[in-house]
Amino acid sequence: MACGTGSDTTHSRPSSSQWMKTKRCAARKTPARFLPFVNAASCVNTQQSTLASDLSRRQTLQQMMLAAAALSLDATSHFVHPRRAEAALVQFPAADLRNSYYLVRAGEGQCEADNYVLTNTVFKTSTSNGLSSTGKRQVARQIVPALRELDACPDGGCWLWPSITQRSYQTAEILASLLGTGYSRIVPEYSFLDPRGVGSLEGLTYESANQQLQEGDLLSPNWRPRLGTDGTPNESSQDVLIRVRQVGLPMTTTDTAASSCRHATA
Repeated sequence: MACGTGSDTTHSRPSSSQWMKTKRCAARKTPARFLPFVNAASCVNTQQSTLASDLSRRQTLQQMMLAAAALSLDATSHFVHPRRAEAALVQFPAADLRNSYYLVRAGEGQCEADNYVLTNTVFKTSTSNGLSSTGKRQVARQIVPALRELDACPDGGCWLWPSITQRSYQTAEILASLLGTGYSRIVPEYSFLDPRGVGSLEGLTYESANQQLQEGDLLSPNWRPRLGTDGTPNESSQDVLIRVRQVGLPMTTTDTAASSCRHATA
């Protein structure tokens, strides 16, 4: 019987095996007499693909086993010879402290030269809060030589953390220039290093304000001057201490290996 042609058909009912062969032949468009060869070729191809897949799976399993063995050996070596911790935080008692910290008083401000208290945060960047001519000389002739004598900034490798109050930032700029630090190592601090807010004492002379603050602080570290009407903060000495502690946290946890000293300019 020919497959795919109607010229050589018979009127007798085909057997089940012949009918299955004819159906497969019609699907493949292949003469029935070639079916044994086609089936043999497909069988060979199937065996080859199965063998290739078995090889690839075997190679994959071998590579996974080697990787797992290497990892297990590496993990075991960590337990036998643990690596030295390289964390940024210092565990106390500390055997090796590499940083030094210096709290620097800013030079005289213009409001100090004019003898009146100015602590309201609204005037942080005002020229009245900038360095006076005397304040600039103080930084260049007193602060810089004192820091050099302490070897506080060797090779210009220190960082400067000034308040953004005008006189503090100007002090940091002079230090950066004369110590060779450069402006890129000035890190402005926005609130923790601000002057103490004196509330209703704002605008008084420094002598009068200081006397009242000292008397109140003797009563309690939590004593605060009365709140004024212009929005000036009224802080206790304990409030100032908390702020100073807060500014120390980022200084001790950043760039500990790169810096040898830091200056907080208030």
